[in-house]
Amino acid sequence: MCNLRAWEINAKIDAALKSIASSSVIKFYPTYLVKITNLPLKIILENLAYYKKQQIILISFEFLCENCHRPLISSDSPDCAEEVVCKYCGEENYFEATDAIMTLQLDPFYRKANSNQHESPKKKRTLMLV
Repeated sequence: MCNLRAWEINAKIDAALKSIASSSVIKFYPTYLVKITNLPLKIILENLAYYKKQQIILISFEFLCENCHRPLISSDSPDCAEEVVCKYCGEENYFEATDAIMTLQLDPFYRKANSNQHESPKKKRTLMLV
């Protein structure tokens, strides 16, 4: 599994979040942190509550259309027992808590404080990894 100490895990996650802050990534899955830290998903998920409490990340949940897989609803809670018609393909979707997909965003103040990018007069493009 992972034989790292807690401070080593936090250092890896901190470095990853600072890297994301200085990139154009706006929204990402927990698996993106797995990829850039080489830590198991279980450890990433166990540490998300700490980073949310520290107001570093914002956790939200998305519900995707079962037919075209586009995001239809974004919520702060995985509880969503409602029927939604997809505005893209017209498919009727009924969502439950098990359909929620966790997405993460950096807190805007954290991003600004840890961003290495300087504002340029060029038009900025944003990248969403969802």
